Amino acid sequence: MTEEEKENLLEVKEWLEVHGPIPAVRVSSAKAKGKASKYSYWGAVRYRIVLSSDGYPQAKPCGCAGSDRRSLRLAFLDAEAMAKDCGGVVIESVGKLSDDDVHIAYRWVEARWRGETT
Repeated sequence: MTEEEKENLLEVKEWLEVHGPIPAVRVSSAKAKGKASKYSYWGAVRYRIVLSSDGYPQAKPCGCAGSDRRSLRLAFLDAEAMAKDCGGVVIESVGKLSDDDVHIAYRWVEARWRGETT
């Protein structure tokens, strides 16, 4: 982890400690049964970025993927729209955030500190 990545992580942790969860959305595969189980389908799921018990940012789901069958491309479009609606970010991690997702959360935090809300 570079020094810049460490600083980003500290900023995200500080935000979470002071202001609480960061809204997030993730594309998730949805379960299918019967003949449909051969074909993957996807959905956008709301998450919250919170601090884990060891103090590292993690993504916690707030629901599950919808039952409508979506392609991966459409699920990403859904996720972007949901993130815009809730003022959050689109992430890829489940559980502990990847370095890329920490950077995405950092950009969100940085924008809030500058007073930007979109």
